Amino acid sequence: MTVQAITDGYTQIWNKGKYRYIYFSESLCMELMEYCNNSGINKGIIFIGRKEEKVITSAAVWKGLKNIAKELGIPEDTVFPHSFRHLFAKNYMEKVGDITELADILGHSRLETTWIYTKTTSAEKRKRLELLDL
Repeated sequence: MTVQAITDGYTQIWNKGKYRYIYFSESLCMELMEYCNNSGINKGIIFIGRKEEKVITSAAVWKGLKNIAKELGIPEDTVFPHSFRHLFAKNYMEKVGDITELADILGHSRLETTWIYTKTTSAEKRKRLELLDL
């Protein structure tokens, strides 16, 4: 994550043999720019790891999530960074409902992969059926 990526509203990463675009909402960009301004960051990498000028590692992110979970009383063994990807996908489908666009955002080349991310529980299905008022 760089200051330039926030300015652009997206970044491009190389992952699993292809380039993927990661888009940021306007509100997230505003919050991140505020963070940068308050932290005196005006260029380059925003979240720096222990080695100066090096990006924070995924292990450090995972450890941070575990610490937050512990503070909030959430069982640490239920918290994984990848879980946020699934949570995002389910929220996106609830609010936007376009699985082909979601597949593009997640970098999936097959809709079947995206479908796995958006599967709902029996209780969720029943709750949605109630919305039909039948």
